[in-house]
Order: sequence, then C-alpha cells, then structure tokens
Amino acid sequence: EVAVNTMGLMSYDLLNLGSREFNYGTGFLRGDEFLCNTTATFTLPTVSANIVYEDTGEHLTEPHRIKEFDRFKVGLTGIVSKEYEESILNSNRINPREVLVLDEEVALRTEVSAIRKEVDILVVLADMDLETCETLVHEVEGIDIIICGEGNPNTPKPQTINGVYLVQPGPEGQHIGNLTIGLDQNNKIMNVENKLVALDDSISDKQEDIRTVLDIYSA
Repeated sequence: EVAVNTMGLMSYDLLNLGSREFNYGTGFLRGDEFLCNTTATFTLPTVSANIVYEDTGEHLTEPHRIKEFDRFKVGLTGIVSKEYEESILNSNRINPREVLVLDEEVALRTEVSAIRKEVDILVVLADMDLETCETLVHEVEGIDIIICGEGNPNTPKPQTINGVYLVQPGPEGQHIGNLTIGLDQNNKIMNVENKLVALDDSISDKQEDIRTVLDIYSA
C-alpha cells in the first residue's frame, strides 16, 4: 500500500502485476483497502496480459493500455513469468477465486497483435529474468521496448536484440530508470538511451506528501 501510494504521488501511469503483488491474494488486490482498483479514492492502473481467473478466463486486470501524447501513442502491456505461477497460486489460497498464469509467449503475442497498429511505440513490462525476456524478443514480433524487471543492475545501457531494445531498471527500487527515446518525423524509433538514477542522499525530499507517507509507515 505504501509503495502504491508513493507511485501515485510520483505520477506513475501503470503498474504491471508481478508475483509479489499476490502476497495477500486477489481479494486484497481488488478490494477497497488496496489503492489499486477503480473504486478507491486514488487509482493506480494495473495491467497484466497473462494473469486470468481460472473459472472464466477473464483477465484479472486490463491486459494492455494505450497512452496518448501530442504527437504519438504508446502501447503498454505487462507479463509475469510462468515460473512464478506456483508462488502466485499459493499466495492466493486465501481467496475462493483462483487465478492462472498463461503462457507468456502466447499471451504477449495476443496483446501485441491487438494494439500494434494503433500505437507508435509498444512497451512490454516484464516480471521475469533476462534470459526469458531475450527468448520473447526472438519469438514475438512487434515489440519496440521490453523492460525486464530482473537481471544485472550494472548494465544500464539498452541491449538491442532482434531490433528490440531491452532495458533493466535495477533491483529493489534503488534507482529510477530514465529512458529517453528519439523519434523521427514518422514517429519511428531512432535511438534509445537509458540512465539509472540512484535514489541516494543526493535526492532531496522535495515531495512532502511522500515523506508524510513514509513517516506514517515508519511510526
């Protein structure tokens, strides 16, 4: 809850549902006590292409989202590694409604096909290891950028694999990733630069609301 509150205060647009979001089950995710749903006073939208309800096959949350800027549109979708399914299911035992984790490649291909023609840039948020991200890049066409949530934090420079930029944000929220994308006149990507900004003592606490949230949590 503290993390989601501070993300909202920092103007985050989207949260990809990863394995750790299920530590308290889907009831907590979808309930009023968690500020990650459409009924709460403050909403941080979530996305997941491959987490569905077992009984209906319905996505637990939006499978993708499109964000419009003045000159271009960005499509965003999110996936979680199939290898985390067991931990997600175990975390969700306290809820009567079970979930499934679909095959990453199949689910991602479906979402890319659904939005590729509508957007200029297609970004995938991936809660998985670097090797699995690299496999998806080779198997699924239409991705521009994939942000891999796990891997070596000491490699901020984007890798280019099969024409896709693969970047890593670093572990445990210790950095803010600053991804700069250069577009040509046709809104095609010319280059991508990534910089990891360490959240150390050099970053001042200018946002008093965030400091208040953290002080309440620590009290």
